[in-house]
Formats: sequence, structure tokens, C-alpha cells
Amino acid sequence: MKAAVLTEIHKVEIKDVEKPEIKDNEVLIKVKSTGICGSDLHAYRGHHPFRKPPVILGHEVSGVVEEIGDVVNNIKNGDRVTVEPQLGCGECEYCLTGKYNLCIDRRAPGIGNWHGSFAEYFVAPEGTVYKLTGQH
Repeated sequence: MKAAVLTEIHKVEIKDVEKPEIKDNEVLIKVKSTGICGSDLHAYRGHHPFRKPPVILGHEVSGVVEEIGDVVNNIKNGDRVTVEPQLGCGECEYCLTGKYNLCIDRRAPGIGNWHGSFAEYFVAPEGTVYKLTGQH
């Protein structure tokens, strides 16, 4: 698949990368729209504390579900979806009080092995995926 990869500070290249594979609790989304966030610009300029090249940036995304993992229950193929681009550990004090955005072990696209949405396909855990309703 094609992806926009931040290869170094101030340099983005369109590259062929492997299409992501999903785990049992994940959803594969065919990206239809993705936005550029200020944090993407910080990474591009070399000022983001966690997003460092090489990385596929992007986390403001919508698309259509193409594949679901074996234990995914509330999302189905063909659903139009968006994603909340963060996931807490679920065990720390912050997560247990609903403040998972403050979780020290928080995961987010473009950090670690969760690739961002500046690509043809994007993977997200089911718990972060929300169905979109309304007109196409």
C-alpha cells in the first residue's frame, strides 16, 4: 500500500509499505479521509516529543471497515467509521477514573508500532472505533 512516511525532519516521502495485518480485537479501515493535526506538524518540524522519523503520521481519520478481527463484536465490514486516536492501559489510576488521555502508557497512532493514517489502510482497536451515521 502507499503511505506518506516522515523519513526525516522536514521530509515526507510516498512509499510502498506492507498493508497492515490485524489482531483479533482490531479493525482494518480503508482510509477515505484524514486530516493534518498540529501534532503532525510538530513531528514534521522535529518538535514532537514522541513522534520521530521514520513514521507514518496521521490520526484524524474516517473510512470504511474492510476487515475485522475474530473477537470484534460491534463493528462490521462496510461500516463507515472514525477513530478516537488514543488508547490507555486500562489499569492505571488515570484510566480507572476515565482520564485515559493522561495515561503514562497511552498508545496513539504514529507512536511505536501503531502506524498513522496517512496511508491507504489504518488499523485500530475496536474500542477506539466509532460508527458514522447519516448521509454518504
